[in-house]
Amino acid sequence: HGRALSAAAWRGLLASSGLEIKHQEIMPKEMYFNAWVKTMSVPAPQVAELMAMLERASPCFKAFIQPTPKDGDTVFMLRELVLISRKP
Repeated sequence: HGRALSAAAWRGLLASSGLEIKHQEIMPKEMYFNAWVKTMSVPAPQVAELMAMLERASPCFKAFIQPTPKDGDTVFMLRELVLISRKP
């Protein structure tokens, strides 16, 4: 992605569009590395490079995405913002 808006920025965009936020939450989303690289059409040579980057990532980043071996794969966590809004 070229950029990722913060939760505050998303709320601001909705508010500036005249929408009222009725519900908001951040949901964890478990991702399997092998399925993710396939979905993203990552070329085979880059798959190993991405895994190496994940393995040598900073402790702060690892704490955020929580990479964990599972079922012969590596699982990591993403967080997705869910906003439900409506026109007043």
